[in-house]
Amino acid sequence: MTKAELTADLKRYCGGGSFITRKELAKYLGYSSPKRVDQFLDGLERINGTRYFCNEVAESVLKFRT
Repeated sequence: MTKAELTADLKRYCGGGSFITRKELAKYLGYSSPKRVDQFLDGLERINGTRYFCNEVAESVLKFRT
């Protein structure tokens, strides 16, 4: 999966927006606890305190998955 494909899929999953919450990301990746995705979100900027930019999240997830 490419970064562009993952970004598009994340955007579709969270209703077409460009931002995703920690809880939504955990559910998307199949984790029962949002704490499991903290490694992917570490160092990313939060928007409104709870949301992360899907493009940055996709890049981070792919770094861990390869």
